[in-house]
Amino acid sequence: METQSLSPSVLGVDVCKGFLDACLLRPDGSRRERRFANDARGIAALLAWGEEARVLGMESTGGYELPLAKAGAASGLLVRVENPRRVRDFARASGRLNKTDRADARTVAEYLPRFEGRAWSPPSDRARELEGLTAHRAALLQERTRVGNRLERREELPALVARQLDERLRGLARELEELERERRRIVQEDEGLARDRDALMGLKGVGETTALLVLSLAGNVEDYPTAQAYAAAAGLAPCRRESGSWRGRTRISRQGGAALRAGLYMAAVVASRWDPLLREFRERLVERGKTPMQAVVACMRKLLMRMYGVLKAVRSGKEPFYGTRPGLETDGGA
Repeated sequence: METQSLSPSVLGVDVCKGFLDACLLRPDGSRRERRFANDARGIAALLAWGEEARVLGMESTGGYELPLAKAGAASGLLVRVENPRRVRDFARASGRLNKTDRADARTVAEYLPRFEGRAWSPPSDRARELEGLTAHRAALLQERTRVGNRLERREELPALVARQLDERLRGLARELEELERERRRIVQEDEGLARDRDALMGLKGVGETTALLVLSLAGNVEDYPTAQAYAAAAGLAPCRRESGSWRGRTRISRQGGAALRAGLYMAAVVASRWDPLLREFRERLVERGKTPMQAVVACMRKLLMRMYGVLKAVRSGKEPFYGTRPGLETDGGA
């Protein structure tokens, strides 16, 4: 991740739907705390109250943090939107058991000077809209699976329930089709998004669905200095578990979004079959004793790192390197 040097005073904020609990932490350890309304007037008052700070930090809360983050960035603050799991782990490591809004704001403020992080940059309106549509698509797909599972036991369901579930499946199909048209429209009307989508689809195993998933949920590659950091933010960093002579199974961190990893799984399965280099990579891991699932997960990480390289190249006007060798004519994409 891109690291930033912190100013002497930092402003940590716990965000909820209705309120913003703020903690201004000074370099001498003194602090001020206050609650504000989570609206335009409250945000303006908070920024004025904490004007001596140069860093504003908060946890990601699924969208409630966006107005404050945008206002902070517009006012010249270095804004950091942190992973809630990391902040909570810091609180536990510090021996803090209380879970209140005020305590959480204090924890965020104390977390900021101790750990480096990347500066948050506001997404474009189209990128934000695409992200929202992609998240809704994931919810619709989950609902379709639930309804389909219930219909597998159709003979045990009352006739009315079965009929309503059939209607819901047809409705979900219509909603998904409409949503896909809207996603394509947004991308086609944005030159940068269309360029990035087409570039990603040049990778074996990556179709339009996977390309849009990555562009929506994986974050801006410009915010990450390396492909490894980009993959780590998606929760695909390998975590070794060893102690003395004991050797545990290496797992991924799972700190990123589950929807992104789920979408990358099928793309990695296809890519590790049709891409010569990824296929060799997967086979080599299996020969070394990795399970087939572990090998596919490693291919997920490798594929996402390739996507990072492709996006960095096309955004700088260079020809992307797709990392494949000639000799395989059949292609596939998820």
